[in-house]
Amino acid sequence: MSRFFSYTFFVLLLLAACSMYVSAQPLTSDQTNAKAVRNKLAGIVRKKDLKAPFVLLTPNDLSSLSSRELGFIIQGGDPCETAVQINFGQTIKGELKSTDCRLDDGTYADFYVFQGTAGQQLRLDLSSTTFDTYLGLADETGSFVLEDDDGGGGPNSRIGAQLPQTGLYIVLANSVFPNSFGLYDLTLTEIIPCNYSIDPTNLTVPGTAGTYTFSIFAPLTCGWNAVSTNTDWLTVNSGSGFGDGSINFAVTPNGTESQRAGNIVVAGRNMRVTQDPIACVYSMSPQTVDLPAAGGDFQFTITTQDGCPYAAYENFSWISLSSEPRSGTRTITYTVTPNYGAERLGTITSQGNTLTVKQAGRNCVYDVSPTKIFASPLGETGAITVNTAAGCGWTVTSGISWLTLSQPAAHDGPGSVTYTAAPNNDNFGRSWSFEFIGGETIYIPVVQFGINYKTAFDFDGDGKADLSVFRPSDSTWYRSLSHDG
Repeated sequence: MSRFFSYTFFVLLLLAACSMYVSAQPLTSDQTNAKAVRNKLAGIVRKKDLKAPFVLLTPNDLSSLSSRELGFIIQGGDPCETAVQINFGQTIKGELKSTDCRLDDGTYADFYVFQGTAGQQLRLDLSSTTFDTYLGLADETGSFVLEDDDGGGGPNSRIGAQLPQTGLYIVLANSVFPNSFGLYDLTLTEIIPCNYSIDPTNLTVPGTAGTYTFSIFAPLTCGWNAVSTNTDWLTVNSGSGFGDGSINFAVTPNGTESQRAGNIVVAGRNMRVTQDPIACVYSMSPQTVDLPAAGGDFQFTITTQDGCPYAAYENFSWISLSSEPRSGTRTITYTVTPNYGAERLGTITSQGNTLTVKQAGRNCVYDVSPTKIFASPLGETGAITVNTAAGCGWTVTSGISWLTLSQPAAHDGPGSVTYTAAPNNDNFGRSWSFEFIGGETIYIPVVQFGINYKTAFDFDGDGKADLSVFRPSDSTWYRSLSHDG
């Protein structure tokens, strides 16, 4: 059963409402007079409303009592007939004692009253370190009653409410268990609804990078937090607080060809940010270069507004650079390989701009020997010789496992490399080409028959008969190989 309805009725005398009688002198504690006053008071209550669990008596109700009788009630009355005023924003430090109002279930209670307004939101907190609290809230008719035990966490109580009507409200500060006493804190707090607005609600900004602000308006106790939904280009720099405030945000350059839009959401309100594109203009410097035959690393510059994107592309294999996307003014490095041939031209392009690259040539002439190799089926080691001028570079590569080179690295000027052809233990012949790269590319074919492919008088394994002569005078065989011509 509700603590408010655990006894038939009690009378709350509002000390503030009855302040006009404070100067009255109390009666003596004569039991006969006390009983007479109580009977008279009970008659007044019955006339008001016998069914109501709470009966509040106003000064008008008590006008039939003398000042001496009223003084007796106020100064020496039952503690169940006394209530203390509590105001919004106030914390009262009270104490449950054995002299307080004792309810029918053996618990003790203090009563408080406050004036409330219809629709007003509030919170009541009752806490104690010495007893398990119990908290009640009711209107003066008892038609609106809320009670709580542990809503405040642990042994503490809490009630949240929206008042149904304007009038007087009663607070019960009580314990859960009988004969529990001790100090307590009772707090009445008005909960102000948090209504938010922002200004402006949308904003169009230029395509360049920049920072901007807009305002938020809210009650002082109401907190808010702003979050961007487009974190790649729209960032909130300072976006949290209480009450009125400003939200600062930044945008990166818009290097696209069209507008883009994003949102900042704060306290359920949406700020729409629209950003125009940048009118990007590009230029390249230098536009022509003359480079040495030796090649190397070189640079050019693209000039444009911050945030304007672009990529650069080379159009010839002897020029190389990274083509990853870039933006804003940048210096770009590119590499040109050595030029051993005649002078050559190439280009690098970006956003309608062209860099013309002219590279001098060394006009190198190469004499490569041999121009064709017939390798023995048993394997052999030989040399490839290159005659050219000093400073003329060249390389020889194989690219297959059975033909190896002792010096495959780049060479400069005249020189040679040693090759080795592995034995071919197969019935079938095989062929490949060394690749010579200098001022031009030359392929040196290599032919090798299998060991088991030889026929009579085929000394070199090329599948063709070779001429041979034996001279008895010196017991020597002489031969002419078919591939010797």
